[in-house]
Amino acid sequence: MIEFIASNAYRRLNELSVGSVKINAAVCYWTMPPGELAPAFISALRHKDSSLVVDIHSPTSIDSLAKLNLAGVHVFLYLFQIVGKTEVADSKGIPDHLMHAKIFVFDYGTSEIRIWVGSHNGTRRALLGLNFEFATVISCERDSDLHIKALRFIDEIRDISVVFKQSEIDLYRTIQGGLQIDAFIELQEPKASNLANRSAISVFGTRDTDYAQLQKVGKSIYLSITDSSTGAEAIYKASIDQTGYLDKRKKDLKFDPRRFAVKDGASIPILENKQTIPASVYTRCKYFVTLKIDGPVLGQDAMEAPEGSLWADVATDRYLSGAKQPIIDEAPILAGDRDIGKFRIQGVNLGQAESIFDSPPVSEMQRSLRVLDLSERRALATHPLIRRRILVERATSKPNPDSEAGDDK
Repeated sequence: MIEFIASNAYRRLNELSVGSVKINAAVCYWTMPPGELAPAFISALRHKDSSLVVDIHSPTSIDSLAKLNLAGVHVFLYLFQIVGKTEVADSKGIPDHLMHAKIFVFDYGTSEIRIWVGSHNGTRRALLGLNFEFATVISCERDSDLHIKALRFIDEIRDISVVFKQSEIDLYRTIQGGLQIDAFIELQEPKASNLANRSAISVFGTRDTDYAQLQKVGKSIYLSITDSSTGAEAIYKASIDQTGYLDKRKKDLKFDPRRFAVKDGASIPILENKQTIPASVYTRCKYFVTLKIDGPVLGQDAMEAPEGSLWADVATDRYLSGAKQPIIDEAPILAGDRDIGKFRIQGVNLGQAESIFDSPPVSEMQRSLRVLDLSERRALATHPLIRRRILVERATSKPNPDSEAGDDK
C-alpha cells in the first residue's frame, strides 16, 4: 500500500508512531522539541535499536536535539559538508550540506513495516503546513527487499555520524556556527578594581607577532581582567582607540598618565595603577594599543574557543568509500570526463570514521570548550596578545531542557 501526504503531515507522523516499537530515521534539519511530538514517537525512538540521524547545519536546533537526547532518544549528528561550486553558473545560495535525506522507518513488531520518504524536515514549517511539502508512506513486509534497503541506507549514514553527547553541546553549537568567537585581550591585577566607562588603558608590547594581530581586529574587542588573588574574572566591552608602532620616533612619544600594562613574552600582563609611563617601557616595547572601556559585560562567562578550524578536508574517494555511496552513474562526482565544478568535502573529525580523515581527531583541548581559571591560562604554551574566546550566558551555558527551541528559518 502506498499513501501520499501533501497535508496534515504533523498529525500523520504522530498517528504512524502509535503502536510502533522502534523508529529509525535520517532527517536533514530538526527543530521540533520532544514536547511537540507524540509520546508514542518519543517512546519508539528510545528503543535500543532506534536512531535519529540529523545534519548539524542550521536551522537544526541543538537545543531541541539536546532535549530529545535527555528524553532517551538515540540522536546522531552528521558532520560533513561540501564547500565550493558544484552547480551551474547562475545557481545561487546552494547550501553546503551533504546529508539531505528525509526518511522514517516505523517498526511495529509485526510483519508490517511502514516507510516514510518525502520532503519534510523535522521542522515546524515543514510538518505544520507552512511549507508546500510532499511525502510517500509505503507499507511493506518485514525483511522485504525494500525494508532491508531502507534500513541499510540509514545505517550507512549513521555509521559515519557521531553519537550526540550532552557534554559537547557547546562544541556542536560552535561547529554549527551558533556561538560567536570574539577577540579578547587578557590582563591581571593583584586586586581587581572596577573600570569606569570611557576610561583609557594602554597595552605596550615587545613582540611584532602580537602587533600584527591588531590589524585583524575591528574597532570592538573584549578586555578580561582577572583578580590574581581571588581568580575572579571581570569582562569589559572595549573599543580600540589607537594603535601604533614604536619606531625610531619613540623617544619623542609621550602619553598622559594612565593605567597601562606591558605584554612581554607569553605572560599575562599586569595592569598597573594610573601613573606616568616609565621611560623603560618606550625603550623596550615595539607597539602600543589604547583601549576605551565601553562598559562591563554582566552575567556571561568566556569559554576557550577551539584552536584553528574544526572542519578538515576529506579525500573525496575516501569519503564516498566510507559512506558506501556508489560512485558510478548514481554519484557522478568522480566520473572521469564530467566536470561538475570546483569543490571539496569537509568533515569534523571527532574520532568517528577516522579512516576517511587525513587529519588527526579534534583534540580534547579543542573540544572541551570550558572556562579556564587563571592558573590554567598562565600555563598555556602560547599566550598571544589577542586570544579567541566565546561568550556564553551563565544561566544557559549548560543545556536547559525547559527552554524554548528555535523555529526553522
